[in-house]
Amino acid sequence: MSFDEKQLISRLKSNDQRAFDEIFNHYYSRIFNLAFHFLHSREEAQEIAQVVFIAVWENRFLIDQEKSFSAYIQSIARHTIFNQLKKAVYRQRFIDFTLKQAANEESFAENTYEYKELQEVLENAIAELPPRRREIFFLSRTKGLSYKEIATKLSITESTVNTQISKSIEFLRKKVAEFGAFLFIF
Repeated sequence: MSFDEKQLISRLKSNDQRAFDEIFNHYYSRIFNLAFHFLHSREEAQEIAQVVFIAVWENRFLIDQEKSFSAYIQSIARHTIFNQLKKAVYRQRFIDFTLKQAANEESFAENTYEYKELQEVLENAIAELPPRRREIFFLSRTKGLSYKEIATKLSITESTVNTQISKSIEFLRKKVAEFGAFLFIF
């Protein structure tokens, strides 16, 4: 630090506004350019410079006259720029998260609506099955009974159960295809 800078810092520490003005005029463009280099925004660079010089004024009594003032002020600037960049990253992450959540909620609402429509189509199609076929299908898909258990319960062969389930699935697939979707019922 040159003799003049030491004298300016000494005057600054004595609450000399003129000394602050001289320091501001000397370092402003350097701080502005450093901030602009990282932030690519004139407004943000000006804001960073203001924050840096406010920090210099508020901490003027703590400035060590024996150390480089240039390094001191650039350190404040780098720290302030880093914090600004960090805020921008968090802000962008929040925006991305919010947009993703909104898209998911919209998608969920659409899927819920489509699911309800599809469920209604299936229920109507199941209601159209002949009574015995509907009963076999219900025992298989809703109650989870095996073909053997259904055959025993209804006093029919497993082959008949298999045939009736196959015909039910084929009929339901056609109904769902008419609805415009593809569904595989296991």
